[in-house]
Amino acid sequence: MNKKRIVLYLCAAAALIYSFSSFFSPRDREETELPPVESIAPDTAAVAEQTVLEQRDVFLLIAEDGYINLYQKGSRNALLYSERLDLSLFPAKDAEMLCDGIEFDSQEEAYSVLENFVG
Repeated sequence: MNKKRIVLYLCAAAALIYSFSSFFSPRDREETELPPVESIAPDTAAVAEQTVLEQRDVFLLIAEDGYINLYQKGSRNALLYSERLDLSLFPAKDAEMLCDGIEFDSQEEAYSVLENFVG
């Protein structure tokens, strides 16, 4: 090979290396800085509150297929009480509420309302 070709190949290689290094290097410092943690980290208090809300038990009183049922929703979805119930004996508004389901935050409150329907 003659010296001119070698010099030409070396210049081409140097130009390629320079173009790749300038292409992949940051142009200015602002583009490569990470965003502040507050902008990407979730609010830990909000996450904790949501977790507590998801874990709390909810009691559901609902009329289904001629029965009034009390469920404990949440981690277990357990049926706590069931009794036959004739919805035609109740005012339309109460019957509609029971068919839609009524949620309670405590078991005592749910049983208190249940007693009003089953006597």
